[in-house]
This record gives sequence, C-alpha cells and structure tokens, in this order.
Amino acid sequence: MDSVLTVPEKEKRIDLLNRQDFVDDLFIIADALSRNKKSACYAINGRWGVGKTFVLDMLEEQAKIEGNEGEILAKYLVFRYNCWEYDYYEEPLIAIVASMLDQIDEQVNILPADVRTRIVSALKVVGKGLAKKAVQLVSEKTGIDTGEFVNVLTDSAKLSNENIQESHEYDHYFDFKKNLRKLKETIMSLSNDQTVVFVVDELDRCLPEYTIKVLERLHHLFEGIPNVQVVLAIDVQQLEHVVRQIYGEDADAKRYLHKFIQFELTLKEGKIGDNFDEKFQEYSHHFECTSKGINAAEVEEFKTSILERMDMRSRISIINRCEILHDILIGEKTVDSSYMCLEILLVILSDYGLDTEYAHSHFSISGLFDPSRLKPTIAQPVPVGLQYLAEKYKSNQEEAYERDKIYKKIDGQNAWMNSSSVYIKINCLLGRILTAYRYILGFRDDIYEGADFHSEQDSFNEDGKSFWDMLKIIH
Repeated sequence: MDSVLTVPEKEKRIDLLNRQDFVDDLFIIADALSRNKKSACYAINGRWGVGKTFVLDMLEEQAKIEGNEGEILAKYLVFRYNCWEYDYYEEPLIAIVASMLDQIDEQVNILPADVRTRIVSALKVVGKGLAKKAVQLVSEKTGIDTGEFVNVLTDSAKLSNENIQESHEYDHYFDFKKNLRKLKETIMSLSNDQTVVFVVDELDRCLPEYTIKVLERLHHLFEGIPNVQVVLAIDVQQLEHVVRQIYGEDADAKRYLHKFIQFELTLKEGKIGDNFDEKFQEYSHHFECTSKGINAAEVEEFKTSILERMDMRSRISIINRCEILHDILIGEKTVDSSYMCLEILLVILSDYGLDTEYAHSHFSISGLFDPSRLKPTIAQPVPVGLQYLAEKYKSNQEEAYERDKIYKKIDGQNAWMNSSSVYIKINCLLGRILTAYRYILGFRDDIYEGADFHSEQDSFNEDGKSFWDMLKIIH
C-alpha cells in the first residue's frame, strides 16, 4: 500500500491560486458524510474557466492518499465522469457505466482483485443490457443491423467503441428500470465498505438537453444509496439558464436544481500566490530586477494585481502569448522584470481591443484605461487589473508648479503633464511602463526625469512597440 501514500513528483500540481484551503474544506465535508455513511449530491459552483477541473484533480489525488483504513481498503473510492468526453453516448447511463469500466482497473491499490473482477463483470452485464436494447431500437428504426456491437461489450472492459456512435435517438423509447436497478446494486456493493465519490465534470460544456438528462439520470441512479457522494462541478447561474431554456422562462430554476443539489460551495477566481514563477517558469526565468529603481516587491504587486479576477484559462492564455512573443523578439537573454510587466499589460490591452490612434487622441491620466478612452465602441468594462492600475496612477495627485505652463503631478511620484508632453520619472516601475505605453500610443516628446539610463528607456520603448506590433499577428 506504500505506493498509494505518495504522489509522484511529476504528478504534483502547482497550486497557483492556493486552492488547497478549498480542497481541505471539501474533505471536511466528505469526511463528515463518510463517518455517518450519508449520501449527498453537492456542487462546486464557479463560472467557466475559474479552475473547477483543477480543484477536482486535487480532490481526486488527495482522496487516493487520504484516510486509508487498515491494509486492504482505502477510505474513498473515486470515479470521475467527464460528461463532455462521454457525450457521444446519447444515454448517460451507458456513459456512466463506460466511465466506471474505464477506471475500475486503475483502482488496483484500492480495490481487492476479487472485488474488482466481480464489479467489472456486473458493469459489463449492465452495459450490455443497456446497449443491447438501445441497438435493437436503432435497428428497428433504421433497418441497420448493429447487433455485432453488443458482442464487443462482452469481450472488453471498455465501452468506448466507435460503433456506439451509431446509437442515436433511442433513450426516449425503452424502460431502464431493470438495468438501473442492477447498476444501483453494483454501486451499493461498493459503498458497503468504502465511501464512493462520483465526481462529475464538464457538465457546462454539454448541450442543454443532455445536461438535464445527465442530472436526472444521476439523481435516479444514486438516490437512496448510502455512503455515496456525488460532486458536481458546475456554473449554477449557467445551469439555471439551461433549465429555463428547456422548461420555459417562467420555470423556477432554483427550485428545480434543488431537487438534485443539496448544497454548493462557491469557487472564486482566487489570487495568484507566490508560486507564479514556478507555474510559468518557462516564461518568468527570462527576467530579473536589474534596472535601478525597479524592485521585486513592485513587480510582484504588479503581476498579482494586473491579473486580478481573471479566470485561470485567461491568465494562462495571456502568459502563453507573452512567452511566445518574448521568445521571438528577445530570445533567451535575461532582461529587467519591467519587460514582463509591460508585456502582460499589452496582451491584456490587445485582448480588450485597444485602438492606439483613438487612445492617443483621448489620453488623460485622470481617465487612464477608462473604456471611453481606449476604443470608440465600449463593449464591456475594463478588467479589474486595469482598473487597479489606473487608480495607482491617479493616486495622490497634487497641484503642481509653474514651468512655462501649469503642470499637474499625475501619479504621486512619476510624471507631470501638459497638453503635449509628460515629464516622467523613469527610475520606478510605473513610470517606466507609462513611458513605454505612451510611446506605443504615438507620443514622442515625453521628457525623462530622475534617472541616468535614458538610452535603456529608449530601448525599452522600442521593444514594447515591437511587442505590440507582433500582437497584431499573434493575438
């Protein structure tokens, strides 16, 4: 059993958003239910891209190494049902059997061999019964002889045969009660000795009708079986929309879903922790704080804040493009960390649809990154990270001094502006990025102050402009 107690180093996931606390809370709930052999169906609620699958991966990995009882059985027996991966089975019950058969042999350190053999045999019988009736109805409806497919189920633990894709439009026409009962009995035989955790993922990606069918089949299958926990990874708001789409806008979606889901835990976007560089090491290893006035604390705050409230998929997409473009333009040499901050900012602005000519003519430090100053058509609010950065630049404004004209200090430490140019202190991260941003917009008369590396800033501006131009190709 020693192999169950450790996760190989290569399989360890980098918990970029510090999700371990959330998973620990899940296990507190799972353990409380398990001690009393209670059944429950509960949801991890989060919008698309927030990282629900990552949390399920952590849950599954931890369940395999946590709470072992004795030397024979582990406490939790986990099955993972990816609805979207198996959605070519029009009947979800067949998909559920298929997913269990696909995973049962992986439970070699969790299930005794005799139990595993018995369960595989039972699942095959159920799967064959479901598919045989399905194929029969398809044959009657289409005139195509598909009986050979049923024999495949007898010879293999895998139900993932391409022939199953011929089985369409059958599930409304026959009674599943007999096979459903057999499947419930099979799961119940497992839950007598171990807590069965049935994890359901990617339900959000399925078509509305199939989504509802999956929920209903799960309810009928697991209802009344003790010591079974069904964990749904879903976007509750989107699921409510699906319910209204199927049953009408007047349908009480919350009440309908409450029939299936007893409670939910909300998964928020999360904050990027200290392991950003570990997660994105192929990109971050290009950078160090080498320039005067640029310190690591500023850089860490910038990275964390600029990606605030974005879903994980978006964050990964941004960093991946930064890495590709940086490699093309700069290569392997080490450069100052301000390059990384500027590149992330520019990818976000590109995704938002920044119009440089429009932004040039509407530039205002008091309205920096305001939607009305970035592009002619305001499609949506700017990301939270840009809002934060704008506030950073506007903070601590002070009335300035006479210098041929009236100037205004625009961010507390970095610059003074008149109608045509800005005096910018470039020996800090914000000032350096502001200078490059204005250069990309087309300003060429800004005056550097407070530093002795003007040529370095000129190179930084040009590199930023090249990066922006490449974004028009790779976006």
